[in-house]
Amino acid sequence: MSMGALEGLKILVTGQGGIARAIVTQLVEEGAAVALVGEHETVLGVSAQVIGPPANGDWQAVVAEATHLIGVPTVVIDVVGMPINYALEMPTAAAYTGAVLGRIEGAMNAAIPGMTAAGGGAVICVGLPMGTEMQVGIPQWSVLRHSIHGLVRG
Repeated sequence: MSMGALEGLKILVTGQGGIARAIVTQLVEEGAAVALVGEHETVLGVSAQVIGPPANGDWQAVVAEATHLIGVPTVVIDVVGMPINYALEMPTAAAYTGAVLGRIEGAMNAAIPGMTAAGGGAVICVGLPMGTEMQVGIPQWSVLRHSIHGLVRG
């Protein structure tokens, strides 16, 4: 059996939608041990550990569970977006901060001490500022969606 390009990496991925699942699929196919945080029943066809979303924003518990399942994360990938149609509804500053920045800061702040103690790691934030629904006629949406595959493969 040949080793994947990411063999030995332990990666924690946050995200509720299809982008997170697609990233996890690519990571697992390349040999990484992956824990996915969110409301996912299964990630079809791949061997990833699924962790429920943090209760009351308790990212320390999420990272502790990920560490138990896959080991100390060497990489944290935050997949952030807000599933709304921005043309019809702009998020309030509080909603944006809670949904997006809260996840980024929570996951990073909880994971970085363990990564540092283990010798280092990486944090990658993948933002989807235009929501998760297809935005016809907005080239940035298509570029971002298609660049994610390159990020995971790169």
